Amino acid sequence: DPIVGREATDFLASVPEPSREPLRESALSILGKGVAPTGNANTDTGLVVGYVQSGKTMSFEMVVALARDNGFPIVIVVAGIANPLLDQSTGRLRRDLQLDQPGRARRWMQLENPTDDDATAQAIRDVLDDWRDTSTPDGFRRTILITVLKHHKRLENMAALFAGIALDDIPVLIIDDEADQASLNNETSQGTESTTYQRLLALRQTMPHHTY
Repeated sequence: DPIVGREATDFLASVPEPSREPLRESALSILGKGVAPTGNANTDTGLVVGYVQSGKTMSFEMVVALARDNGFPIVIVVAGIANPLLDQSTGRLRRDLQLDQPGRARRWMQLENPTDDDATAQAIRDVLDDWRDTSTPDGFRRTILITVLKHHKRLENMAALFAGIALDDIPVLIIDDEADQASLNNETSQGTESTTYQRLLALRQTMPHHTY
C-alpha cells in the first residue's frame, strides 16, 4: 500500500496535468504489487507492459520517486544494452528527478556503472547506516540510484560490489528497462543459461529483499 510522498509529489508537478492522475495510479499499482519494504526479507518478480511511446520511461521514473517515498534505500535501473541508451536514461533521470538542484544532493546518491572498489562500497555502507539509524531524519537519508548498462561485465562488477555489502535488511527495487532485450535466458533450448541472464541472477542473489 504505497503512499505518495514528497519525491513523487515533486515529480508529478512537472508532468502535464491531464497525465498526472493516470500516472499516479499506475505507478502506485506497479510498486504495490512488489515486495513491501518493511517486514521479512522476500523477493518478487513482475512484468510491466506498455505500448511504444506510451510513457514507459515516465512511468518507471514515477515508480523510482515512489520507491524513495516508501523506504527503498536502493533503486537500480538496468538501462539498455548500448551506451547511448544508458546515457539517455541516466540523463533523463537526473533531469526529471531534478537531481542537480540544490538540496537534492542530500536526498539522492546517483551512481553509473559502479565497480567493486573500496571507496564505492564504503560510500554505499555509509548511506545504508543512515537508513538503519532511526534517529536520522528522513530528509537526510539518501536513496542510492544506480544506472547500469545491460552488459555481462557491468552486471558482474555490480554483483561483486553488493556481495561485499550487508543487505539482509535492505529493500531494493530493480527496474529492468526493455526487459525483453538480453535479460531473458535465450539459451534454454541448449539447456544452458545465457551470460546476461546469469549475471542478472547473480546480482539478485546478493539482495535477499528485493523486487525485480
